[in-house]
Amino acid sequence: MTSRLKPMQLLWFIGISNIAVTVAVIAMAVQSWHQPEGQRLSASIKTPCVTVIAVSLAAGFLGEWLLQRGVRSGAWSSAFLDLPRRLLAHPVVKTLSVAIGIFAILYFFAHPVRWLSFYALFMCLPLSLSRISMTLRPKETTEFSSSELSGSDLHPAKPIQSDHWGN
Repeated sequence: MTSRLKPMQLLWFIGISNIAVTVAVIAMAVQSWHQPEGQRLSASIKTPCVTVIAVSLAAGFLGEWLLQRGVRSGAWSSAFLDLPRRLLAHPVVKTLSVAIGIFAILYFFAHPVRWLSFYALFMCLPLSLSRISMTLRPKETTEFSSSELSGSDLHPAKPIQSDHWGN
């Protein structure tokens, strides 16, 4: 059974869910900058952010799974996947991914211990874009004719020898 959603719809679904994770993490990070050392974020800030993160991560992983399943099953032609491939190759998408990664690294060095567990969540969008790009990458196939595969070419007549391995 394949997804009724088209690849572009799944791509938007995944992108929006990952952006929601990034925004929630950034909201918690900004709030943490205003907290004295050792004081925790209030539940009124933390609870909605953690809820958005959990729901959005689940939705994003579901979207990625549906996209991978559709591509692997051959539900969509290569031409049908061309638009999502071009969108992911757009410079704005790559710049956004790099900018979030740089922000994550800078934040990690500014607060190395305080929010270490959220460092990976900053990287959620760039990593998701990378996984989707790998999923949508066109498969390279090498076709051999039966005449090329038959015969003695499969087994060399003599073992490979080298004069460089000493005496």
